[in-house]
Amino acid sequence: MNASKTGLNQSQSMESDIIVEGFLKANDFGVRYMHFIADGDSSIHAQIMERVPVWGKFVQKMECANHITKCLRGNLENLVNENPSYKEEGPPKKNKTLAIKNLEHDIRNTTSHIYGDHTRCNEDFCKVKQTLDKNHSNGAQTDAVDDDNDDDNGDDDIFLQQSEMWTQGTSLQAQEQSRGSYMLSNSDLQSGMRQDLALLLNNVARKARSLLGNFTTNLAECWMHMRTKFDGGKILNHCNRGSWHTRCYATALRFNKGPTWSPNVWEQATESTPGAYFEKLYEQRKQCINNNNTTKDKCTIKQNRWKRKMSSIKESNTKKAKQHYGKESLQVETDIASEELEN
Repeated sequence: MNASKTGLNQSQSMESDIIVEGFLKANDFGVRYMHFIADGDSSIHAQIMERVPVWGKFVQKMECANHITKCLRGNLENLVNENPSYKEEGPPKKNKTLAIKNLEHDIRNTTSHIYGDHTRCNEDFCKVKQTLDKNHSNGAQTDAVDDDNDDDNGDDDIFLQQSEMWTQGTSLQAQEQSRGSYMLSNSDLQSGMRQDLALLLNNVARKARSLLGNFTTNLAECWMHMRTKFDGGKILNHCNRGSWHTRCYATALRFNKGPTWSPNVWEQATESTPGAYFEKLYEQRKQCINNNNTTKDKCTIKQNRWKRKMSSIKESNTKKAKQHYGKESLQVETDIASEELEN
């Protein structure tokens, strides 16, 4: 990437500039990328179609599934904030006292439930209790086995019940059945609510191709996060004498091999064991990472993270920055099919 260009442009436009230049450089080696994964509020697709000659207009964008679902939830929350009448006053208050007593009973019965005693369990969530009651009502209980095998079979039954308890409820059918506990119906939908929800859901439905493949930018985001540690976050100039590319290669090795990547690469490249102090250094770094992961939830760390986030939001909300990333960015929208217009 040309460092002189990135220094003059907004940070939001750097992403599209890097991707477009990558497409052009790959074409020099006989490689043409026809698909790429990006967020829905990025102008990368428009920049590729405009700046990549000949084949750029045929490139297709696969939107990140994480970004699609995140935007859907955000749009639903904004819809409720803009229309307070859509917000439910609260859960149904009918039999609220009884529900509180049942919840208290279920919490106190947790120990017995975990250790296989389901006599006092609630049938609403305990699958074993449902099975036992069904067998008892149908008279399907079998005769007792010989006394010699009572102890072993008893232990096996406990483990079998525990296994079934943790595996049941994970199928699609069980998930559909679990939704019958709430008290919502079509009559609860207001006149304008269905139309507002349809607009949001239709926007997500048009991106079904990306959702079906579950395409995400997680790997790229993780690699970019590690790369910033190797190049100092673009504070220093590492574009001379191959320093930038070397740091990118080192980031890939760190990403694939973990914190102790350097001793592993040394051993594979030289077929010899690295020195004791060299291995000790990277073991200490690995331990430091583990310690940081255990302390990152402290209040002071959260406050510093919040301050950095607020300063970044202030910088990225300028008028010029919004032209490259966000709701006001340039987008490429496909024509609506005639069948969809008729419907």
